[in-house]
Amino acid sequence: MFDIMQRYEKRISNTRERLKAVWNRQNDEPVFIISDVNYALCGQSDFPENYFEPSVMFDYQKNKIERHMSEIDDDYIPVFHPWYGTAVVPSALGINVRFLKGMDPSASGTVLSDVNDIKKLRVPDFKHDGQFPDVLRCLKYFRENTDAPICVTDTQGPFNIALTLAGAENIFIWMYEEKMLVHELMEFCTHILIQWINTQKNVLELSPDKGAYPHAIELPEGFGGVAFSDDDAGVVSEVLYSEFVIPYNEKLLKAFSGGTMHFCGSARQQLTSITGMKGIGGVNNFCMSDFEQILELNSLMEGKGAVMACDFNAVDPAAYCAGFKNTVKDIRGIVNGIFIAPDMQLDGNKYVYQTKSRDEAVEQYLHQFKNW
Repeated sequence: MFDIMQRYEKRISNTRERLKAVWNRQNDEPVFIISDVNYALCGQSDFPENYFEPSVMFDYQKNKIERHMSEIDDDYIPVFHPWYGTAVVPSALGINVRFLKGMDPSASGTVLSDVNDIKKLRVPDFKHDGQFPDVLRCLKYFRENTDAPICVTDTQGPFNIALTLAGAENIFIWMYEEKMLVHELMEFCTHILIQWINTQKNVLELSPDKGAYPHAIELPEGFGGVAFSDDDAGVVSEVLYSEFVIPYNEKLLKAFSGGTMHFCGSARQQLTSITGMKGIGGVNNFCMSDFEQILELNSLMEGKGAVMACDFNAVDPAAYCAGFKNTVKDIRGIVNGIFIAPDMQLDGNKYVYQTKSRDEAVEQYLHQFKNW
């Protein structure tokens, strides 16, 4: 039994108090995570060939968690993540999933070529279809071998699932020409997603309102039990997003007594809609140095929850942190998350292929946050 929680009980208890302070906007210093417990990020050469076997995945994550807790003094709370890519739900609805060496599993092709195909969609078998059984088998293995928390597999929101099934071009055309069928598709995707999350939580013996870990950041109790992603929020107008996405995100949040939403990059046109969703308890944004967006998000989230300001490691961590401090100023209500990708770094507002060792990146960021 991997008893990491027992061995680090005092540190973890302290971290939970610090995270709770952030969500209640009572933190007066940075609360931060330097995440090096990653799966297939750019340049990660230690990714095992048979990673998707539960015992291999468990050992890989266990070793990284152990190293992290012994070497990095931050606000990370150990959590195991059954990582099978971002197309798990679509895989059970007919999407092919590609497994390429050293990369995340990804969707290939679509299954809805005609709008009337939406009516042919059927509820999948949660024990046998697509990647569902692989995830459930992994969750069971994890639960039997550690005292650490285990989160559900990657949760793409209803909009991303719909886009994966139909393709962006079809969805956007249908939003104008076949509104009712698009709503039918969104309703179907939301229903399946809620059932799938609950299926996983049943295996983990978790109640619906607990166990959310948006990008490895433990969501304090009282702010919901789901953490979902919507990286397509930035590519659609506010009008269409409010009509076709927000109601279904709110239905998802309601099913788990609230939760958080993640998006990458800029989605300025959606910030009011996102932070105004019923049940939103936090927003996770890989902001790509758009600190003005973090400032706006933090203002909009006051009284509702926290902002998780995340990015992959920067070419110049000192400049990145200085830019953040100079723009955002008030750290209350914010968790900083830095994700270590050895061969990919953030240069201004774009990612570049540039090598930096894990140890070098960790040392630089620890220095910045400890001397905030």
